[in-house]
This record gives sequence, structure tokens and C-alpha cells, in this order.
Amino acid sequence: MALAAGVLAEFAPDRQAPESVRSTGEEPWQRTVPASGLADAVRAAVEDELARLGRGTLAVITAGPDDLRGLAGFAVDRHTPVSAKGLEFDVVVIVDPERIRAHNPADLYVSITRATQRLGLVHVER
Repeated sequence: MALAAGVLAEFAPDRQAPESVRSTGEEPWQRTVPASGLADAVRAAVEDELARLGRGTLAVITAGPDDLRGLAGFAVDRHTPVSAKGLEFDVVVIVDPERIRAHNPADLYVSITRATQRLGLVHVER
């Protein structure tokens, strides 16, 4: 929630930061990859997270619904921030959070707060 609180402070400084009601002791992981390797990096991250997850839910959140078609065949939910709003997943992998933030900082906040156990962010080198 510390990561979410930082995003919230950027676009709604008058709002109170959230308090987490649960803790897994796992910090969000972050990776930065070249744009040309984004699909492969996300695929590898999803494979790693699925191997760790066992039973549970995993979602990949991207800025647009057509992003990363290369994840076809994976048993993961693919969402935009809008379609993920109100949902929770054990693990969330956010793809290109800066693109999401550029569209709407509140969408990045929504994306970050969907994870209940682990959160990963795959950044694109700019």
C-alpha cells in the first residue's frame, strides 16, 4: 500500500492514504526492460508468478485491451485498469505503469491496489 499511497499523493493529495488490512511481507518487485523485449519479459514474469502461485488468481493489467496478445494460452486474467476496478487477485503484474499513469494517474492507483499477495511492475525503458 505504500506504493499506492505515493501514487495517490500525486493526483489527490487531499485524500488519506489507504491502510492495508493484511500483510504478506512481500515487497512489490519491479523490472525495467527495453520496449523490444516487453512481451518476453511479461511472459517470463507471468510464468514465474504462476509457478510460485500454485492455486490462486493472477491478473496482468495493461493500459489497453489489445496490449500483449502474446499472453494467449496463459491461464491468467488480462485487464485494463477500468476492467480490473473492484476486483482482487492474489498476484498482479502491471505492464508499463508509466503508460497507465500518463493516461490517468488514478488508473495506476487502481491497478496497484488489485493485488492481495504479490505485485509486480514491468517498466519500459524510455
